[in-house]
Amino acid sequence: MRGRPPRIDVWVCARPRAPHLDAVLAALAAAGAKPRLAIAPAGQGPAAARNEALARCDREVLALVDDDVVVSPGWLDAVRATWSQSEADELGCVGGPLGAAFVGGRPAWLGDALLPALGVDGDPPRPEDVAAGPVPVDAAERTFHAGNISFCAAALRGVGGFWPARGHPGLRDWFNEEHRAQHELARAGWHAAWVHGAHAARRIDGADARALDVVLRRARYGARLGALSRPRRPAAAARTAARAAAGLPVAVARRDAGKLVERGARVAQNVGVLAAPLLAHRSLQPATRRTPFMYSVPPPAQGPLRTALPRLAQRARRLRGGAPIVLLYHRVATSREDPLALTVSPRHFAEQLEVLSTRRTPVPLEEIVAGEAPPYAVAVTIDDGYADVYDAALPALEAAGFPATVFVSTGHVGSGRAFWWDAVARMLRAAPADAGPLELVVDGEVRIWPARDATERQVAFRCVAAWLHAHPPEAIDAAQQAIATWAGARDPFAPAPEDRPMTVDELRRLAMSRVVTIGAHGRDHACLAALPPERQVADLVAARDDVSCWLGHAPAGLAYPYGVPGVDVDAATRDAARAAGYAYAVVNTAGAVPRRTDRMALPRVAARDVDADAFHAWLTATA
Repeated sequence: MRGRPPRIDVWVCARPRAPHLDAVLAALAAAGAKPRLAIAPAGQGPAAARNEALARCDREVLALVDDDVVVSPGWLDAVRATWSQSEADELGCVGGPLGAAFVGGRPAWLGDALLPALGVDGDPPRPEDVAAGPVPVDAAERTFHAGNISFCAAALRGVGGFWPARGHPGLRDWFNEEHRAQHELARAGWHAAWVHGAHAARRIDGADARALDVVLRRARYGARLGALSRPRRPAAAARTAARAAAGLPVAVARRDAGKLVERGARVAQNVGVLAAPLLAHRSLQPATRRTPFMYSVPPPAQGPLRTALPRLAQRARRLRGGAPIVLLYHRVATSREDPLALTVSPRHFAEQLEVLSTRRTPVPLEEIVAGEAPPYAVAVTIDDGYADVYDAALPALEAAGFPATVFVSTGHVGSGRAFWWDAVARMLRAAPADAGPLELVVDGEVRIWPARDATERQVAFRCVAAWLHAHPPEAIDAAQQAIATWAGARDPFAPAPEDRPMTVDELRRLAMSRVVTIGAHGRDHACLAALPPERQVADLVAARDDVSCWLGHAPAGLAYPYGVPGVDVDAATRDAARAAGYAYAVVNTAGAVPRRTDRMALPRVAARDVDADAFHAWLTATA
């Protein structure tokens, strides 16, 4: 964008039946924009409309305007001029002032201190501020309302777009999805700018404004503040609420409506902090399982009341004698670089086996599958097929006499090629300092990251890994090749010695151990649910045939690659596993194995790299 006017795609993100929409569209047209409209589906919150706008944006800059925000005549020119400046290649977002435009008069009780609850910044800028031009802003200190903000579209896609929070109607606080996106951009290394010339105003119906609504908004703001910000001591919040409440009788006696509402709002905000788990939980949870930019969105967390039910169920299982659990490991190694937290050190692995041997009854996974496992049984599984499973995990398992099932990605074992996440992480670490921004194009979609230093490259890796994991192997290969070109790497598919998969000979020797059973983990380690059903079957049949060819017998068990139900595994995936001839399969989800469970979706829990004491505490809390 440097040195030339950028192409700006202007979108209005609207609620159904927005009352000010015609005025908003007319003001944008007067400013020279040709806006497009994205309407939030019922129950999904404004993030859905913002993600739709980003998905359909076909220009370098995405400008977002709320359905009640009227821009000034010079708004588009000021935005375009900022994105055209020499520093624009480092900009992630640009914001402008957002004042209040009252329709039908301003209520007497609505003081300036209450305007932030309505998503308003302040007064219109002064002429000298407009003439001063853009002002750099640290997103850690300040973010901009999405009612008046524009983004570098490729950068915004790079950090996953907008978190699909359910939100709350009319709630425009500093914890909304547009503010989160700005913080993510800042963590990735993008800069922000404040442009006084790009000013706008939020239309507020004075006749319809109600003091109670503002007070409730402040209560919800306090709840979100308490839930997401640095913990505030309940006693401090209670004292602040009490001091504000003490001023209420004075405001009533003086008939000062403005002071009364302001004091009431302050009380409500601190009560909200105290009641954060109850008031904030629902609005912060995702309204969908995935977005165009986040293939995998963590499922909604259970509310404070519902979390009591799993605890009661856990206690009931203990009274009945416990239930079997299956543990998941990936690597047993000592590694300084472990961005996906796949590694457990050899010392911790040995300690954990000892804890499991004393706390539970180690059994082969097949006993749990068959329903023959004793109370408090535990089975150990290890995924992927890294060489350190043979070098480090096997000696510990044999010394402890602990059975384990090792699920191998046969394409990697057969070819010796690196697991793609290791290769990408290694290339990002090794790229020269002057490599410039990392830009990737996958399926026609462009994403970009500054990736200037180690911290920014760690953020870029997490974003790239989350993006690529749901793509087919050929798309991941193309992305690896592009990263290798950017990093100056010779072979993007060759593993480092410490990250290599085991060889076929090592797999055969591993299979000869009295404590090891070999299962399949797919051939290409692909996200199966993202593939067509026939391709899912083909991958799983190929993995079964590979193991059969190497070991002389077909594997009974399967671990789905990545393995998260509803994300990487769906009904078609389970059907594909049955069609490929597997007798059982495991998924990655917390919890013990119920007495009646689908053999093609046995739950298992990932173990962490912790010592014996911490593992004992975690095991007690988990199962």
